[in-house]
Amino acid sequence: MKRIYIIIFIFIQAIVSYGQNSEFIVNDSSQYGFNRPRIALLNNDVPFVLWGKPGSPAKVWGAKLNGSSFTTPVQIVSDTMNPRVGTVDGPNLVAYNDSIYVVWGNQSPANHHVFMNRSTDAGNSFGYAIQTDTIGLGDNIEYPGLTISNNGTLGIYFIKSDPSWNNPRQSLITSYDRGNSFSKDTTINLFAPGIPCECCQGNMEMQDSTWVFYYRNNVGNIRNVYSLVSENSGTTFSDDYEMDDVDWTTMSCPSSGPEGYLHGNKSFTAWMSKGSGSTRVLYGTVNLALQTVNIAKYIDSTVAVNITQNYPSVDGQGDTIAVVWQDNRYLFTHVFAAISIDGGSTFTSAILLSDTSIISSYSVPDVAYSNGIFHFVWKSSNKVFYRSATLSNLLSIDNNEIKNVEFKIYPNPSTNLLTVETKLNILQINIVDITGKMINSFVPTSNTFSINSLSSGIYFIRIIGEDNLSTKKFVKQ
Repeated sequence: MKRIYIIIFIFIQAIVSYGQNSEFIVNDSSQYGFNRPRIALLNNDVPFVLWGKPGSPAKVWGAKLNGSSFTTPVQIVSDTMNPRVGTVDGPNLVAYNDSIYVVWGNQSPANHHVFMNRSTDAGNSFGYAIQTDTIGLGDNIEYPGLTISNNGTLGIYFIKSDPSWNNPRQSLITSYDRGNSFSKDTTINLFAPGIPCECCQGNMEMQDSTWVFYYRNNVGNIRNVYSLVSENSGTTFSDDYEMDDVDWTTMSCPSSGPEGYLHGNKSFTAWMSKGSGSTRVLYGTVNLALQTVNIAKYIDSTVAVNITQNYPSVDGQGDTIAVVWQDNRYLFTHVFAAISIDGGSTFTSAILLSDTSIISSYSVPDVAYSNGIFHFVWKSSNKVFYRSATLSNLLSIDNNEIKNVEFKIYPNPSTNLLTVETKLNILQINIVDITGKMINSFVPTSNTFSINSLSSGIYFIRIIGEDNLSTKKFVKQ
């Protein structure tokens, strides 16, 4: 009973603070740009959103949610610098209490380094750019990112190449005093086969002395995803795990890297691969204690073969993990999410987040999760969007608005039988409880079926068709 009360409290808190599945416009002014929004959570789970605007010089902006709207954007990087601000790559950030750390790569050949800007006042202002590396003039750096451990240690990673853009390697810099001093860079992939995919963003998670680096590798143009594990706080990453075995062979640049999540002895990874012939988001886990890899699975196996999925982002807390990505199953590119509450072993069906009623494409999403609330950001050609939701809130989203599919269930509440009335050609029915756990999944033989095996409580029924999915809530008495 105590757990039910906590869920209800979180749900009410989400409505009061952010609105039920609220969608906010973070920025709709061309003055500030719209490139690649990223999100981090400050104290009290206040979202701070970062994005960029290309130009000469390029600019980096940020804003935080203040009540029912986002603050006026604050400029993070000064005009004396020229940060790399791409469509699918650019500055990255983390937050620790009310401090924000932003890393980015300077594009000037005479000052080609990884820099960091800090805010100690919850994103109201940012200090000057701090050079984090000691790379010699002529060496090249790409795709910088950062993470922060539970004790405040910063890990800054990037791809370093020689002046001819050869010999790429994943490099790591550590700061134990939150950006006041930095270690010399070391090579992460020293014990792994091949070389890093030189055009794909890496990602890292740090938990006490266990650090896991997630990246796309390149072994003779086979671009599979690896997880590299260090048990000594990044001194050596001596254990490597190949996450997918589809052996995607390509000479062209995927421009898409993995993201991961670390909790206890389980490391979770989501990534894009075209090894099967279709561009798909996959996921897999590593049991660090047993040193075993679970077989990679599709995040959504129901979509048609011609659908293109890409740019997954991951966040979690405890055994709850969210994966958000973009795909084009509804003509234009839209943003979808799937949720796991068992540490990444299983996921809910795909949940549509972006608005299909407006003719627009939405892309490069990001997610942050804390204390029962999911926080999502994404972009269109002229806006940056933010949306928050709880798990029960997400599962109750009725996606049949896409094609106005009629879907009724009765009686509701019910004690033993449930009837589905719809014109949709049902391929599968899923029954999910209020925590997101899949209770049953089956192909119906009639429109009436038994729910006798269910305990009393609130559930969600999700029907899946060829090009549609729809969810409704019901009560088992």
